[in-house]
Amino acid sequence: MTEPVVSPRDRRVLEALLVAVVVPALLAFHWVDESRNVRRHLEPPEKATVVAKNGIGRLSGVRWRVLERRTAPPLKGPSGPDVTELRIAMVLRPEDAAGAKTAAYGVEYRLVDGAGRYWSADGLVSGTPRANTVSRLTVRGTVPRAKVEAVSLEVRPRPGTRPKGTLPLLRFAL
Repeated sequence: MTEPVVSPRDRRVLEALLVAVVVPALLAFHWVDESRNVRRHLEPPEKATVVAKNGIGRLSGVRWRVLERRTAPPLKGPSGPDVTELRIAMVLRPEDAAGAKTAAYGVEYRLVDGAGRYWSADGLVSGTPRANTVSRLTVRGTVPRAKVEAVSLEVRPRPGTRPKGTLPLLRFAL
Protein backbone atom coordinates (compact mmCIF):
# COMPACT_ATOMS: atom_id res chain seq x y z
CA MET A 1 0.00 0.00 0.00
CA THR A 2 1.08 3.48 -0.78
CA GLU A 3 0.85 6.22 1.74
CA PRO A 4 -1.11 9.37 0.85
CA VAL A 5 1.07 12.23 -0.31
CA VAL A 6 -0.68 14.72 1.97
CA SER A 7 -2.02 13.92 5.37
CA PRO A 8 -5.73 14.55 5.99
CA ARG A 9 -4.89 17.40 8.37
CA ASP A 10 -2.66 19.12 5.81
CA ARG A 11 -5.27 18.60 3.10
CA ARG A 12 -7.93 20.35 5.23
CA VAL A 13 -5.56 23.27 5.89
CA LEU A 14 -4.93 23.61 2.14
CA GLU A 15 -8.68 23.49 1.43
CA ALA A 16 -9.32 26.21 4.04
CA LEU A 17 -6.62 28.41 2.50
CA LEU A 18 -8.02 27.82 -0.97
CA VAL A 19 -11.52 28.81 0.16
CA ALA A 20 -10.09 31.88 1.92
CA VAL A 21 -8.50 33.01 -1.37
CA VAL A 22 -11.10 31.96 -3.96
CA VAL A 23 -14.27 33.29 -2.28
CA PRO A 24 -13.03 36.91 -1.99
CA ALA A 25 -11.74 36.73 -5.56
CA LEU A 26 -15.16 35.61 -6.83
CA LEU A 27 -16.87 38.37 -4.85
CA ALA A 28 -14.46 40.95 -6.29
CA PHE A 29 -15.19 39.77 -9.85
CA HIS A 30 -18.93 40.02 -9.18
CA TRP A 31 -18.51 43.53 -7.74
CA VAL A 32 -16.52 44.72 -10.78
CA ASP A 33 -19.18 43.33 -13.11
CA GLU A 34 -21.99 45.03 -11.15
CA SER A 35 -20.17 48.38 -11.11
CA ARG A 36 -19.88 48.17 -14.90
CA ASN A 37 -23.65 47.60 -15.16
CA VAL A 38 -24.40 50.50 -12.82
CA ARG A 39 -22.14 52.84 -14.78
CA ARG A 40 -23.89 51.85 -18.00
CA HIS A 41 -27.34 52.77 -16.65
CA LEU A 42 -26.47 55.98 -14.79
CA GLU A 43 -27.18 59.42 -16.20
CA PRO A 44 -24.29 60.54 -18.42
CA PRO A 45 -22.36 63.69 -17.55
CA GLU A 46 -24.15 66.84 -18.64
CA LYS A 47 -22.88 69.58 -20.90
CA ALA A 48 -25.16 72.52 -20.18
CA THR A 49 -25.29 75.53 -22.45
CA VAL A 50 -26.54 78.51 -20.45
CA VAL A 51 -28.73 80.82 -22.50
CA ALA A 52 -29.03 84.40 -21.23
CA LYS A 53 -32.30 86.32 -21.12
CA ASN A 54 -33.61 87.03 -24.63
CA GLY A 55 -30.88 84.77 -26.03
CA ILE A 56 -31.23 81.96 -28.55
CA GLY A 57 -30.05 78.43 -27.78
CA ARG A 58 -29.49 75.57 -30.21
CA LEU A 59 -30.13 71.93 -29.31
CA SER A 60 -30.57 68.94 -31.63
CA GLY A 61 -31.09 71.02 -34.75
CA VAL A 62 -33.65 73.36 -33.16
CA ARG A 63 -33.26 77.01 -32.16
CA TRP A 64 -35.04 77.88 -28.89
CA ARG A 65 -35.91 81.29 -27.40
CA VAL A 66 -37.88 82.29 -24.29
CA LEU A 67 -40.49 85.00 -24.93
CA GLU A 68 -42.11 85.48 -21.54
CA ARG A 69 -42.58 83.97 -18.14
CA ARG A 70 -45.81 84.09 -16.13
CA THR A 71 -46.95 82.68 -12.83
CA ALA A 72 -50.48 81.51 -12.22
CA PRO A 73 -52.24 79.86 -9.32
CA PRO A 74 -52.37 76.10 -9.75
CA LEU A 75 -55.55 74.31 -10.64
CA LYS A 76 -57.70 73.17 -7.74
CA GLY A 77 -56.27 70.02 -6.30
CA PRO A 78 -54.34 68.41 -3.47
CA SER A 79 -51.19 70.50 -4.07
CA GLY A 80 -52.32 73.29 -1.74
CA PRO A 81 -51.59 77.03 -1.69
CA ASP A 82 -47.82 76.76 -1.20
CA VAL A 83 -47.18 75.95 -4.89
CA THR A 84 -47.66 77.96 -8.04
CA GLU A 85 -47.76 77.17 -11.72
CA LEU A 86 -45.03 78.65 -13.88
CA ARG A 87 -45.83 79.18 -17.57
CA ILE A 88 -43.03 79.91 -19.99
CA ALA A 89 -43.83 80.99 -23.55
CA MET A 90 -41.15 80.05 -26.08
CA VAL A 91 -40.59 80.03 -29.82
CA LEU A 92 -38.68 77.31 -31.62
CA ARG A 93 -37.40 76.98 -35.14
CA PRO A 94 -36.32 73.55 -36.42
CA GLU A 95 -33.45 73.78 -38.91
CA ASP A 96 -34.33 70.57 -40.79
CA ALA A 97 -36.76 67.62 -40.75
CA ALA A 98 -34.83 65.83 -38.00
CA GLY A 99 -35.01 68.99 -35.88
CA ALA A 100 -38.77 69.18 -36.48
CA LYS A 101 -39.12 65.60 -35.27
CA THR A 102 -37.04 66.40 -32.19
CA ALA A 103 -39.10 69.51 -31.45
CA ALA A 104 -42.34 67.54 -31.74
CA TYR A 105 -41.57 64.78 -29.24
CA GLY A 106 -37.82 64.38 -28.71
CA VAL A 107 -37.23 66.68 -25.72
CA GLU A 108 -38.22 66.95 -22.08
CA TYR A 109 -38.46 70.01 -19.86
CA ARG A 110 -37.41 70.51 -16.24
CA LEU A 111 -37.45 73.46 -13.86
CA VAL A 112 -34.25 73.47 -11.77
CA ASP A 113 -33.23 75.58 -8.78
CA GLY A 114 -29.71 76.49 -7.71
CA ALA A 115 -29.49 73.61 -5.22
CA GLY A 116 -30.02 70.99 -7.95
CA ARG A 117 -33.63 70.13 -7.12
CA TYR A 118 -35.84 69.80 -10.16
CA TRP A 119 -39.51 69.64 -11.08
CA SER A 120 -40.82 68.19 -14.31
CA ALA A 121 -42.66 70.40 -16.76
CA ASP A 122 -44.84 69.76 -19.79
CA GLY A 123 -44.47 71.45 -23.16
CA LEU A 124 -47.31 72.05 -25.59
CA VAL A 125 -46.42 73.08 -29.14
CA SER A 126 -49.07 74.95 -31.11
CA GLY A 127 -49.33 73.12 -34.42
CA THR A 128 -46.82 70.68 -35.85
CA PRO A 129 -43.22 71.92 -36.03
CA ARG A 130 -41.88 72.08 -39.59
CA ALA A 131 -38.40 72.73 -40.88
CA ASN A 132 -37.44 76.43 -41.06
CA THR A 133 -40.75 77.65 -39.65
CA VAL A 134 -41.32 79.23 -36.26
CA SER A 135 -43.62 77.47 -33.79
CA ARG A 136 -44.87 78.63 -30.43
CA LEU A 137 -44.44 76.48 -27.33
CA THR A 138 -45.82 76.80 -23.81
CA VAL A 139 -43.99 75.03 -20.98
CA ARG A 140 -45.96 74.58 -17.75
CA GLY A 141 -44.68 73.28 -14.44
CA THR A 142 -45.67 73.48 -10.79
CA VAL A 143 -43.00 74.63 -8.33
CA PRO A 144 -42.99 75.72 -4.67
CA ARG A 145 -44.00 79.36 -4.32
CA ALA A 146 -40.72 80.15 -2.52
CA LYS A 147 -38.66 78.82 -5.46
CA VAL A 148 -40.57 80.39 -8.36
CA GLU A 149 -38.09 83.25 -8.79
CA ALA A 150 -35.02 81.02 -8.43
CA VAL A 151 -35.73 78.34 -11.05
CA SER A 152 -34.33 78.02 -14.54
CA LEU A 153 -35.71 76.02 -17.45
CA GLU A 154 -33.79 73.03 -18.82
CA VAL A 155 -34.48 71.59 -22.25
CA ARG A 156 -32.91 68.15 -22.68
CA PRO A 157 -33.23 65.19 -25.08
CA ARG A 158 -35.61 62.41 -24.04
CA PRO A 159 -33.94 59.17 -22.86
CA GLY A 160 -34.69 57.31 -26.11
CA THR A 161 -33.15 60.02 -28.30
CA ARG A 162 -30.05 60.85 -26.26
CA PRO A 163 -26.66 60.70 -27.95
CA LYS A 164 -23.83 58.61 -26.51
CA GLY A 165 -21.32 60.39 -24.30
CA THR A 166 -22.09 63.71 -22.62
CA LEU A 167 -25.70 64.85 -22.44
CA PRO A 168 -26.24 68.21 -24.20
CA LEU A 169 -28.88 70.44 -22.65
CA LEU A 170 -30.00 74.05 -22.70
CA ARG A 171 -30.45 75.96 -19.44
CA PHE A 172 -32.43 79.18 -19.82
CA ALA A 173 -32.02 81.98 -17.32
CA LEU A 174 -35.53 83.16 -16.51
